[in-house]
Amino acid sequence: MRLSLKPLDAKQYQKSILIATILLSIIILTGAGVRLSEAGLGCEDWPICDEDKIIPGNDDLHGWIEFGNRLISGAVGIIVIVNIGNAYRRTPRSASVQRWAWGLVAGVVAQILLGRFTVVLTLHPAVVGLHFLLSLVLLWNCVALWHKNRPIVTHETLPTNTRTSLATHMRLLVAAITIVVCTGVLVTGTGPNSGDSRASRLPFDLQWVVRIHGAAVWTFLALLLWFAFRSRQHSFITKKTYIVMAFAIAQGAVGYTQYFLGVPPTIVAVHIAGSIAVWITTLDLYFHILQPKSTRKLDG
Repeated sequence: MRLSLKPLDAKQYQKSILIATILLSIIILTGAGVRLSEAGLGCEDWPICDEDKIIPGNDDLHGWIEFGNRLISGAVGIIVIVNIGNAYRRTPRSASVQRWAWGLVAGVVAQILLGRFTVVLTLHPAVVGLHFLLSLVLLWNCVALWHKNRPIVTHETLPTNTRTSLATHMRLLVAAITIVVCTGVLVTGTGPNSGDSRASRLPFDLQWVVRIHGAAVWTFLALLLWFAFRSRQHSFITKKTYIVMAFAIAQGAVGYTQYFLGVPPTIVAVHIAGSIAVWITTLDLYFHILQPKSTRKLDG
């Protein structure tokens, strides 16, 4: 007997993509929670917790924090597999949507492998940083998939020259926010909150790394303000731009607060959540600008 699955339209598939995006964001936050609670090596083996036990002992709080994060990673893997199935159930079929859905699978597999190296290399900051950056790549994949899959969308038509110019500006913004997150990773790898007292730190001067990161943030904000001014006559762009700006300003305020307070874990966690928000909203604006027409067809 053949198993017949009910087809999905683009609107229904958006829900699956949204769930994947939320879970990928949560795994970033729980991963940060592992590091900020000094539970990074709560499980010293992989994929089991230790050589002699699959799961942590009842009184091993750090072990359960780390193992809990691994369980959530498993949930992420399940929703990614579901996304692949839904991409092939989607009607009409779209090769572009299917390719982006497979991109999530590749990213999750890479994350699993990096998870092992993170434990084996005793939370080396370079590997931990790469772990975080790959998570952001996965979120980028989700936002791209969301826009590739979008049902019919109508909005005002931009002149070709205007669209091309704003798209170029948006590429600068995406490059700027990428530099912001990369320099932020260097700050994290150089500063405290390593995840475990046995973890090494990057050999940089923390004050100078923070200054470089701050300069990158101000550059991004300047480019964002300029973009808001240039796109002020197009309401469908302006609303999304203001959302990015609100998150970016709040994120900057939290960043300075955590620095002057000596990077307490609680505020660091808020800063990581803010980085997710700025990253997703910036990419959402980017793909929104790149739409080639005022009406997007169902086949993406």
